[in-house]
Amino acid sequence: MLSGSLSASTLQSLIRLRGAKNVLEIGTYTGFTAIAMGAVAPRVVTVDNFKAEPASENVCREAIKMAEVNVSIMKMDAKEALNTLITDVKEPFDFVFIDGDKKEQIDYYELFLNNTNLFDPKGVIAVDNTLWYSRVFHGDEKIGDEDTVAVRKFNEHVRSDPRTFVSILPVRDGITLIQRV
Repeated sequence: MLSGSLSASTLQSLIRLRGAKNVLEIGTYTGFTAIAMGAVAPRVVTVDNFKAEPASENVCREAIKMAEVNVSIMKMDAKEALNTLITDVKEPFDFVFIDGDKKEQIDYYELFLNNTNLFDPKGVIAVDNTLWYSRVFHGDEKIGDEDTVAVRKFNEHVRSDPRTFVSILPVRDGITLIQRV
């Protein structure tokens, strides 16, 4: 999904407040948020397989090149990339932005919380689209497509997890912030 300038500036502020040095993005589309985060963080890794929108890969690569920011792209499935990073990362990520497959968000979340060599225990996870066009507030009988159901399940999962502190920012389509307690 394409993020707007309000989401991008919010992410930049969060990265600056956290003092994040090692940022990971899951799901990039055109690279807009990766570039925004790369403007304030020394290192950004973005993961996308570009299967949903193959044409966006060239747009993303060209935009990152033109922006002259330190953003590297891992073209692969997000869970595969995370499992690779668990063993290969030299420094844990201290800020993570998840804007990937909604049906996989709980798995991403658990991988981060269960792997301190992947995700810094004092880090921040920001998850996009957690208000999901307000669909999460309607019952399944009204709006029950797979993504809406997945976002509802994710929201409930993190809300009820005693390991973390969760806050939802009503920025655009909702950005949920997650930190370990």
